[in-house]
Amino acid sequence: MSEIRDYNGQGRWSREEIERRFRSYAKAFGTTVKELNPRVFEEGSTKWIYPLIEEVIVGIRQGDRACIELGVELIEDSDSMPFGVTLKSNAAKALRHSAGHLSEDHRRRIRKRVADMLIGQYMPREFVQYVKLARTIGFDEELDRVRSEADLTNRWVRHYLERLTGIDDSKG
Repeated sequence: MSEIRDYNGQGRWSREEIERRFRSYAKAFGTTVKELNPRVFEEGSTKWIYPLIEEVIVGIRQGDRACIELGVELIEDSDSMPFGVTLKSNAAKALRHSAGHLSEDHRRRIRKRVADMLIGQYMPREFVQYVKLARTIGFDEELDRVRSEADLTNRWVRHYLERLTGIDDSKG
């Protein structure tokens, strides 16, 4: 093998850090520690190692509590990473489909993250999925804060607030 292309992130989202946190959460939650293995593709003398977070997303869909914790942490993080938009969108989708497995703390953290992003006018492409997730789990607890702290003259803030509530705040 002459070339290895490892698409795992650095620091907090490196393969090693994800594995370490996964083992720690699995132990804390009393769940069975399964191996997380990144997807690998080899062709000729090149080996591609895809982000381990893909396996975490599979675990979220299966209701794995350690994976759910990692997924919530992922959407709370604003840092860039390889395939970040896709991974964060897919994590939010998986969390939405596994909403019944989310603890009240997870729900609170997700609502807070979405509210903070609206208030900070930080709405990257994956934000659409965050809004769908927040709408699924309920957003009422953060509505007053968003309405008082966010710039409601910003059309995108209004757009996403309407998606969260189903109410058009610009009409009276």
